[in-house]
Amino acid sequence: MSDKANELTFQNDIITQLIVHGWPLSQTYHYNHELAVYPVNMFGFVRET
Repeated sequence: MSDKANELTFQNDIITQLIVHGWPLSQTYHYNHELAVYPVNMFGFVRET
């Protein structure tokens, strides 16, 4: 298996675990590249904590 395939498997496993534990999966167009965050997720986290 190539390194790229191993990385994709690892990435998908991380995403799956985040979703299973309640993390919302966001659409990429919501991502703020300048701030390097999903603002909706960040503000939701700040409100809840």
